[in-house]
Amino acid sequence: MTVTGVRTQGGYALLLFVVILMGVSGVMFGGFLKDAKQSSVEQRFLHNQRVLKAAKQALLSYAYNYPVTVAGRGPGRLPCPDTDNSTTANSTGNCLNIGRFPFNAAGMNFYDARDASGERLWYAVSSAFAYNISPADNDVINISTNGTLTIHNQSGNLMYDGSVADASVGGIAAVIIAPGAPIGRNGVAQDRSITNGVDVRFDTTADTDPGIIDPVNYLDIFGALDNADFTNASAADGFVLGPIFDATGSVVVNDQIILITAAEVRAAAQKATLSAYRDAINDYLTRFGVYPWMNGYDAIVDPISPSPVNVIDVIPGR
Repeated sequence: MTVTGVRTQGGYALLLFVVILMGVSGVMFGGFLKDAKQSSVEQRFLHNQRVLKAAKQALLSYAYNYPVTVAGRGPGRLPCPDTDNSTTANSTGNCLNIGRFPFNAAGMNFYDARDASGERLWYAVSSAFAYNISPADNDVINISTNGTLTIHNQSGNLMYDGSVADASVGGIAAVIIAPGAPIGRNGVAQDRSITNGVDVRFDTTADTDPGIIDPVNYLDIFGALDNADFTNASAADGFVLGPIFDATGSVVVNDQIILITAAEVRAAAQKATLSAYRDAINDYLTRFGVYPWMNGYDAIVDPISPSPVNVIDVIPGR
């Protein structure tokens, strides 16, 4: 008796089973890769989020401690960006350009933080809060000080208009950006290579190489919205939040941005001011045994040494 047909059918069945198994395995493996990629993207996002939040807190602490860092001006000031990758803030000029986060600035007390792609953070500040803008006319940060940076969401829609006063959060005082890995800008690849053989990306020496200091090699563009170039108090020329993907699913903006509102900076300035008054009043109490009488500034005389003085320094209690 022959069993050839049975064996042939068994062979076909086994082959069909293997094909089906391979197909199922392929689907499972494909799903695994998709899940792994999604997990990687999420982990990179969370890493950047943690770093950006820490940098934001350091910036607000800088605003709080500004009178200690630089005498003669009140709290609430923010440093200029670092446009030459020296890790410190620009002291004069270029304050209204985009630059790296000045983590090594005096009074910042931060570290050389990197985003998930290993890059240093970038930063921009509103002219209303920058520490070297119009010192004669803009010395005081108060409840009416508004941020002048414009922000668009991932759809390109306006979120905060830097050209008008904002009633909700007072506008945007500064942004800190995790630039992400190099991508194309309207079809032009970002080139972060060092061409002159002199500059080193991660040291504290001022750099000149475009691959290091040119923001177009790090920050992205979405239509007319360019994170590498902004104008203070402009309704159109501001920043756009990432991530943004095109119709094919390819990323066109991977800049991850955290916002620092004017209200947050003003709150830090208010706390610093109240703390200074508390310390001055307690010092007065220690010196005279009474609290100061809050007379007008134009009628203040020190009973111990008659001469006009500051009310918080020596006016005796009553």
